[in-house]
Amino acid sequence: MHPLPFILYHYWRAKYLARCFRTRADLLAWQDQQVQKFLRRILSRAPFYQQQRDGRAIDDWQQWPTIDKATMMANFDRLNTVGISQAAAFAVALRAEAARDFSPTLGSITVGLSSGTSGSRGLFLASEHERYRWAHCH
Repeated sequence: MHPLPFILYHYWRAKYLARCFRTRADLLAWQDQQVQKFLRRILSRAPFYQQQRDGRAIDDWQQWPTIDKATMMANFDRLNTVGISQAAAFAVALRAEAARDFSPTLGSITVGLSSGTSGSRGLFLASEHERYRWAHCH
């Protein structure tokens, strides 16, 4: 897939179809709707959150436990929805950093490494779609 049409679409969408919120309540209602939509789509692929949900309804997502970076890294294999292990992700990210070649992926997933300024390094995963959206927003 060539990225230019995708990037142009999102640029046009952001510029001309940007959602305007009249009140904070409007924004919060929209955010709540988006989180619930996201959870319905990914929950079946995120074993960590299936357990953390602990029988709570999706519309009660704000009452679910929050996690910090240490918890995220300790549960990386059960949190990500694409089945990439923490060991495999670290191996790709560390090789890329050492070679200063950030093009290697795991399948179609880009693996990134945080700077570690908090005292421990973190990983992130980004699909091709997410990379294009990120490029549009920054």
